[in-house]
Amino acid sequence: MPLHPATRIGIWLLLAIGVQGLHSAGLAALSLLLLIVACRFHGFPLLLKRARWLFLSLLVIYAIATLGELLWPQVGAASPTVEGLREGALQAWRLLCLLAALAWFLAGTPRDALIGGLYRMLHPFFGNHAGRIAVRMALTLDYAEQAAGVENWKNAFNAEFDTTDTVSTISLRLEPFTWRDVVVLAGVA
Repeated sequence: MPLHPATRIGIWLLLAIGVQGLHSAGLAALSLLLLIVACRFHGFPLLLKRARWLFLSLLVIYAIATLGELLWPQVGAASPTVEGLREGALQAWRLLCLLAALAWFLAGTPRDALIGGLYRMLHPFFGNHAGRIAVRMALTLDYAEQAAGVENWKNAFNAEFDTTDTVSTISLRLEPFTWRDVVVLAGVA
């Protein structure tokens, strides 16, 4: 029996926090494990393709905004720094690990279970409003999938959403927590 979707979301969030403290050796081990697992899922290369500009932006912003030794001193202040490139590459590496974990998480979690897990996580904090947040997330995911079907990004601005296929009812699959979920979350935390 798999873990509860809320437990899976919690593990991913804890990984997102924990990966910030990892450096080269720990990050290499984690990324090797995650990449081996994530490459089995067909959605991972698409996820990387969609995030390529984010990777490039991280690298450029860190390279230009971080103080340090200039890479090309003859260019002056317009030169990226060695430390900035190093830090930008490290942040991009961390993002790669998070995307691999996300691909693994999403491949094993159906959408209704994902929304149900989100509801379970938010309910202690937002009470009855957690259902509204979960429903809005489900609708956002539906619209995002519909928009992803547009082949050319230039046509996406002119495309209209097909409202005939919109979801009229949304059901939440609320699975009970088991002792395994509590043990796993306590062990990870």
